[in-house]
Amino acid sequence: MQLAWKAGRSDNLAHFRFTPGAHGGTATAIDDTAHELINPTFNRPLRPLAPVAHLDFDEPEPAQPTLTVPSAQPVSNRRGKPAIPAWEDVLLGVRSGGRR
Repeated sequence: MQLAWKAGRSDNLAHFRFTPGAHGGTATAIDDTAHELINPTFNRPLRPLAPVAHLDFDEPEPAQPTLTVPSAQPVSNRRGKPAIPAWEDVLLGVRSGGRR
């Protein structure tokens, strides 16, 4: 028997041998993945993991707070952009109720 499943982009397979019996049968693990599924205290991991590097960085000193005064923005004489209709309104030919 073969058991297959996806975990992210990985395709995982586990192989078992089925022996029919009086009360259904017995499945015996053939490969390491199948052993891991049956016995979760299996010593060897399914896949080796890379060790996490612990780097010793110096913590930067906090910066001195500075006061910033926002400058006054001049009033614009331009008009705003016209409203763009939704795509459903364009397909259905609905006109906007704006000023003319």
